[in-house]
Amino acid sequence: MFALIEPVIQTVKKNSVVFLFSGQGIDYGAELMGMYDLFHIYRKYVDECASIIFEYMQIDFVSCLRAQCGKKEQTDIVLQQLTIFVHQYSYAMALINLKIHPEVIIGHSFGEYVCACVSGLFTLRDTIYLVYNRALLLRRAMGGAMLSVNLSQQEAEQYCNEAVSLAVINSPDFSVLSGSESCIDSLKEKLTEKGIYCKLLPVNIAYHSNQLNGIRDEFRKVFLNVEPKNSNTAWISTVTGDYVSTEKVCNSDYWCSQLCDTVLFAESVTRCISGQTEKRKVFVEMNSQNVLGNYIKSVKSNSENNTAETVVLTKRKDIHAYNRFLYKLAELWSCGIEIDWSYIWNSGRAKLI
Repeated sequence: MFALIEPVIQTVKKNSVVFLFSGQGIDYGAELMGMYDLFHIYRKYVDECASIIFEYMQIDFVSCLRAQCGKKEQTDIVLQQLTIFVHQYSYAMALINLKIHPEVIIGHSFGEYVCACVSGLFTLRDTIYLVYNRALLLRRAMGGAMLSVNLSQQEAEQYCNEAVSLAVINSPDFSVLSGSESCIDSLKEKLTEKGIYCKLLPVNIAYHSNQLNGIRDEFRKVFLNVEPKNSNTAWISTVTGDYVSTEKVCNSDYWCSQLCDTVLFAESVTRCISGQTEKRKVFVEMNSQNVLGNYIKSVKSNSENNTAETVVLTKRKDIHAYNRFLYKLAELWSCGIEIDWSYIWNSGRAKLI
């Protein structure tokens, strides 16, 4: 069932959509399988990815993922990273098939690989090649930790040293610190004693930290087999906090920085909503959760521009992943975004009342 939605005035046609691609910390396996089983357009893109993954790993990606769902042990890093990519890529392509086209795209951390593929910078085959080989290198860097902290960038930097890096700036008052397990555990204890909110992220790699400098050179070599194209979608980088140029993101140096340096998510969102425009921006995450939405709200509240509008999904977790996708479509429609419903009606799951 759809949630009740207030009538929309036609002037909201001027709204524009921003696609958001999340990074680490979320296991999308169950959500992917839920969408795969019920939505044929989404399934088409998953199968396309799966055929390429088979060439690299000689595994049935969908069967492996289905077998993994419901198990408590952490998924292998390679399968985990591929799952995050495949799910968000297929989700985005499903929305595009429904004629929901992004005016801007933003990738949080690993999410920039989905940006690169959706924008046309990398082919699907090349992107999966990069994701796969990146994950193989990350296997060797396991043994780290990441801590989300209720601290501004300036406050968080006070705790940084050779062993602890400022990994992410999510909002004006939330950052992520990254480093060795022992250092992060010690830091968590110290911050807790001071009454500062902090939470360990469900990862065992110190992403965006000095610990990854050891694989930087090998990662650079991976790009020798990739031929970038021209990006055809406006894309705001979370490496620079500004719109990207094709020349810059074609360079392997950019992706090495993207692996090791700080994620400037708050700065990227600020850049997106800055400037005078009649269009209201509707931020849409490429999953059925709301991983980044609260951070966007915080950035918006600290911005002089009030045109941004965040799409927030229902907080109900007792409904199927595909139903949560339908809720998202309803919310987009309520924001004045035009949708081609024919793929939904022709899916065989819509019924006349």
